[in-house]
Amino acid sequence: MKVAWLTDPHFICEGYISGYDPRLRLSAAVSHINDHCQDCAFCIVSGDLVDLATPENYRSIKDTLDQLAIPYFVMMGNHDERVGLRAEFELPEGVMPDFVQYAVSTEAGLFVCLDTKTEGTDGGFMCSERLDWLSHVLRESQDDAVYIFMHHPPVRLDLATFDEIGLKNAGALLDILEKHNEVKHIFAGHVHQSISGHARSIPFTIGRSTVYQSLPSRPPWGWEDFAPVDVEPTYNVIHFAGSDVVVHSVPFCDRDYGKQ
Repeated sequence: MKVAWLTDPHFICEGYISGYDPRLRLSAAVSHINDHCQDCAFCIVSGDLVDLATPENYRSIKDTLDQLAIPYFVMMGNHDERVGLRAEFELPEGVMPDFVQYAVSTEAGLFVCLDTKTEGTDGGFMCSERLDWLSHVLRESQDDAVYIFMHHPPVRLDLATFDEIGLKNAGALLDILEKHNEVKHIFAGHVHQSISGHARSIPFTIGRSTVYQSLPSRPPWGWEDFAPVDVEPTYNVIHFAGSDVVVHSVPFCDRDYGKQ
């Protein structure tokens, strides 16, 4: 089974984000998926759907995502707002009433999409209600494999600007996940870089944004002098075959496409 994975489109109806047109870039990603990835079972968009959570931005990004030739699922990021997202997108059966957190059973295993949004900050946090829901889902799961999708990475990355706005209680989350051997991989966004590693014993992959990419950790940098790295954006195709998981990073347009 294959799954397409987009993250951090930061969509707005007009204007530019860090010097790039998010509408052109997301449309290019959708077209590329339609041309080359119709063998994917579905697409996951792992948060920061919009840069500013207005009804207009949510309606407009839905119009673009609806052009996908495969089904898709959306998730919460720190730039998103639950009421606005819920007003535009249909969410899977069993979604938590007060959060955009749900699980989808597939032939490859159980896909658990977490809501790491915390109000009033760009950092992430998972309250006891969301953690209890996750514990229950994992205890009740009959799947041989579980894959976790989340916006904020569950581990410090030695990238100070993003570690400051990371998942504040990552330890509590990992305490739960480590109890379940069927949790095979974690996929996250938020950082606008390709990064991989292990969160304790669990492999993780972080994907590039579809609109702009952040700087590496060396030399150190801060938001006051931030300028994106001039590299092409990507989406990802995740291949599941038995116990094997392979993630392909797929460039979908030239680095100057949509540049201001």
